[in-house]
Amino acid sequence: SGKRYANVKGDNAVLDVIAADKPLVYIAHNGGKGLLFKLKEVPLLAGPGAGARLVKLKKGGMVIGVKNVSKKDSLRLVFDKGRDVIIKVKDAETGKRASAGRSYGGAKKKLMAVGIERSGG
Repeated sequence: SGKRYANVKGDNAVLDVIAADKPLVYIAHNGGKGLLFKLKEVPLLAGPGAGARLVKLKKGGMVIGVKNVSKKDSLRLVFDKGRDVIIKVKDAETGKRASAGRSYGGAKKKLMAVGIERSGG
């Protein structure tokens, strides 16, 4: 038997569980945007429940990646058309948890995945 850590309803699903040891979180969604915010903005829950909203999604929206990062890291944004975009976390705009995020690829590019390029420590 295991420990229950989430109460998921309807078509919702747990995408990932990460050990968060870096001060920032980057979350990307299929609306083509990503949001960088401080980990300390995420409330700690006492037990399994509905969870905490990390990003604002439109109807049909879906999270495609969550990364725990530091200012020393870079993010690789993978799009369906054209080149990948690499952004340095230290240069990225930090937003508020539960907002919609920022577009990096332009209106005609669909964000497909996000990865981390670590540059040490």
